Amino acid sequence: MENLIIFNSMTAAMKAREILRRHGIATRMTKTPGRFRRGTCSYSLRVKPDTERAIEILEKHGLPFAGTAADAP
Repeated sequence: MENLIIFNSMTAAMKAREILRRHGIATRMTKTPGRFRRGTCSYSLRVKPDTERAIEILEKHGLPFAGTAADAP
C-alpha cells in the first residue's frame, strides 16, 4: 500500500518532489487516479512509508497540497 499526496498541478507536485528528495524521501510522481481527482489537472506523489514526515516537511516549506489518500500501487 502506498500513500498519495495530491496536488492541484504538475508544477506543485514537481516542487514537492524536489523538496522531499532533498530531505531523503523517495517519491514517484503520477497522474492522480480518477477516484481521488478533484479537478482536471491533478498530480500526486506516491510516498512509502514516510508519508507523515513528508507532509510535515511540505507544510514547513509552505507548499500546499490538496489532500492525501491511500492507494494500491
